[in-house]
Amino acid sequence: MKLLAWKEWGIMPRVILIAVLPVTLLFFSMVLYSYYSRSAEAREEVDERSRLVASLLAQDSEYGIVSGNLSYLRATVTWLLQTDDNIESVAILDRDRHSLLNVVRTPPTGGETRAFESPVMRALIGVSGASEVFLIGVVSAARSPSPSIASRMNQPMNPWRLCRISCRGP
Repeated sequence: MKLLAWKEWGIMPRVILIAVLPVTLLFFSMVLYSYYSRSAEAREEVDERSRLVASLLAQDSEYGIVSGNLSYLRATVTWLLQTDDNIESVAILDRDRHSLLNVVRTPPTGGETRAFESPVMRALIGVSGASEVFLIGVVSAARSPSPSIASRMNQPMNPWRLCRISCRGP
């Protein structure tokens, strides 16, 4: 109850409270801002890489979809799953969104999984030089964040490191 009796405090405790309270609030707001900005940055990195994988796979899948060569598509997707541990599944669909190929990693790596789609486009160039572009399929790739990115998404910046950086630089 003594804490609530503001009028009974001396000048020294009042000055200390007035000086320390804003600094403490500023410190905790900086820590919260750091946490949220780092997790947003990590999510953007995962999303950017996922879009890139889906678009590259869509470009590479054009031949397999047009020719109906599912063994080529399966070999490409299997190679991709072996080289990138963060890809959970890949689905290749035709233009009517019927499944041509669906490969799922076993066992799944777990964690937050996000799927990205990219259209597979085919360009036909006519004799007159005019080209016609049309949709021949869709590639969907589901990814989970890598362990290093996942740890950055879930861990706030060390508050003492933040103090050191703000006091004397990195």
